[in-house]
Amino acid sequence: MLNIDAIAQDLDTLLELNSSAHGGSENFARIENVRYLLTISEPGFEVFGTYVATRQGSMRIDIKANGQQVFSEGLRDGQAWQWTPDGGYTKQDEAAAAALQHGIDLPGRFFTLQQVRERGATITLLGAVRDGEHAQWQLRIVLPDGFSRDYFVDQETNRIVRERDYRAFHPTLDSTRQTIETHLDGEMWLGGVLHFTRSRNVNAETGNWLGTTHVQSVKHNINIPEGYFQPRSEALEGNN
Repeated sequence: MLNIDAIAQDLDTLLELNSSAHGGSENFARIENVRYLLTISEPGFEVFGTYVATRQGSMRIDIKANGQQVFSEGLRDGQAWQWTPDGGYTKQDEAAAAALQHGIDLPGRFFTLQQVRERGATITLLGAVRDGEHAQWQLRIVLPDGFSRDYFVDQETNRIVRERDYRAFHPTLDSTRQTIETHLDGEMWLGGVLHFTRSRNVNAETGNWLGTTHVQSVKHNINIPEGYFQPRSEALEGNN
């Protein structure tokens, strides 16, 4: 039986337990890139997505509806871009680039909580909370650029089970910020690393459902075509 009070006084121990529960730092360190095939449901529509990202900081997501590509956005060398059928390619601002970068730098894809701290983020243990019948630890991450997100770690499994932050849900489409809570469940293990198969987003203040993402498949260390992350017409071809 773990001594919960002792863990609360020792953030290092909690981060080690969490790292082990998600697969361990060594397994995460082997992931150079990742590809997720997604089903994304939001009020009034459902689409399919392909998300590809690299440990070095490039990413791209392509969205299809009814078999047609309807949206893409990406990040390369710190520059964000967006593509739509009507607007073509457009350069995005620094806020959009930061939002895409956060998806790479925060825990879950390439790094554990422990590794995020080692990369320069500040992690604070805010205390114990309850979510229904479940006891959780609330941790706050502040990245070097000032972005913060709260993570809730289940006291029994040591896994992250929900997240909370204040941001725009789709920053390149609507800059309105809100407090978003994301509930994580389902599990898919690959290369010894835990990937959650469902993330459900709600407005934490109103309870309104914002959307749910289902992970259909995950692959690590795929072959990525040259120029895949660049904002040009060739970049939209293949690897979907």
